[in-house]
Amino acid sequence: MMKRNILKYFILCMTAVSAFVISSCSSDESFDVYGNPNNLVYFRVNAKNTLSSAIVHTPVGEFGGLDYKIPAFVQRPVAHATIVSLVQDNSLLDEYNKKYNTEYKALPDGYLNLSEAVAHIKADTVATYDSLRIVLKEDANLAGLTSEGYVAPLRMKVEGDGIVSEDRGVVYAVITTSTSLINDNPKGLLGQEADGSGWACISADGLNADGFTTSDWYFTKKQATSSFVVDLGAVHKISGYIIGSDVVTNGEIAVSEDNNSWITLGSLKGHNGINQTVGWSTYTWYVLYGAVPSRYVKVTMDLDTGYWGWNWNYSYISKFGLTYDE
Repeated sequence: MMKRNILKYFILCMTAVSAFVISSCSSDESFDVYGNPNNLVYFRVNAKNTLSSAIVHTPVGEFGGLDYKIPAFVQRPVAHATIVSLVQDNSLLDEYNKKYNTEYKALPDGYLNLSEAVAHIKADTVATYDSLRIVLKEDANLAGLTSEGYVAPLRMKVEGDGIVSEDRGVVYAVITTSTSLINDNPKGLLGQEADGSGWACISADGLNADGFTTSDWYFTKKQATSSFVVDLGAVHKISGYIIGSDVVTNGEIAVSEDNNSWITLGSLKGHNGINQTVGWSTYTWYVLYGAVPSRYVKVTMDLDTGYWGWNWNYSYISKFGLTYDE
């Protein structure tokens, strides 16, 4: 009998402790949605209520954008039909930068299209049946976004039942910018691999120009750097490249229409791309955001002078390739 009374007492104590913990968590003043006696309307996009996007500046234009559709929620069923919308409120920018240790600028007026940032909650429901759309305007001047990052704080407005949550009633549209031609998240090659017909090497250092080939092109001597220039025979829209070699540690590739003014496409290492196995090794196709019209290709390479293959005549470019998007 005593054992049963002890067990009963233990269960009652644990129940009381659990109730205290739940009550304490629900009254947390740092998060006003749960446990609040008001019927709050709120967003739950993610922990920061942030809509992230990126704009990439390239010599052939700007790539990227922002286009999100998000729902809104309310704690308890509303008695009447309710409308939820958004308005940009740049007065919240300093609070965002301080909270997340950033120095982003306010996204200027005229960039966001909020005409579809309106959603509806039917009576006796707890969420919008449609979504608020946040999107950049089609004519937005993306080239004018030259700072590291921009934020558009978007404050919720409610017409009908419910009160806007102070903590979760704002979403932040965040746009970061960079300058590059290389797409680090390609889904595949852009265009088709060129067959190399009509190509000719017009100059080379550390390679035999007359013996130019797109595969197994041997270095003529051990040195720290090497380079070559190839004439494609005509202007083509170059959309990607590959330099496959166990000897090459880095370098860069540039293109030109006249063999005078050059555009640097990017480095030979350090980016993500589309992998291709050549012999025993795997190399990477680097894919551009957009094609660049070019006739001449200049490649400069850093070489590993400690590579074992120098002593065995086994130092060469396994594959040199380009893709055309024409």
